Amino acid sequence: MVNIEDILTRLKEHYIISNSSTLVKTISVNKNTISTWQSRNTIPFKILIDISLNEKISLDWLLFGLGKKTQKNSLQNENIVYLTLNIKKYNDEQEIQNIIKLFEYAPKQYLNIIKKELENIKNIIDNRDNEAKK
Repeated sequence: MVNIEDILTRLKEHYIISNSSTLVKTISVNKNTISTWQSRNTIPFKILIDISLNEKISLDWLLFGLGKKTQKNSLQNENIVYLTLNIKKYNDEQEIQNIIKLFEYAPKQYLNIIKKELENIKNIIDNRDNEAKK
C-alpha cells in the first residue's frame, strides 16, 4: 500500500529538508496542499511522476521505498513493468486506479507486456469467480 507520510518523508530526504513548509516551496505547491494530501491520504500521481522525471528519482523508491533512489532515467521501463507485475498485490480500488494512470507514461514497447499481464490478471479473476460459483 502506498503510504503518503512515507512519500513525503522520502521527498524531504531527497531535497534535504526537514519540514513541510520548506517542501511546499521546493515543489511549488500551495501551503495547504500537503496537509490536504495528508488528510485525504493521497497525492496526485502526476506530481510524483513530474518530480521523478525532473529529479531523476526512481518511482519505485519514491512510492514504495524500493531499490535505489536515483536512476539514469527516473521513469525507467522497469518502474512500469514492476507496477504491472505487482498490481495483483493491491486490493484498494483507488490505489489500483492510480497505478493504472501511470501506464500512460509507459514506453510503447512495454505496452504488450502490460497488456499480457493484465490479461493474466483477468484470467485469474475469472477463474476465481468460476470456482466461487461452483
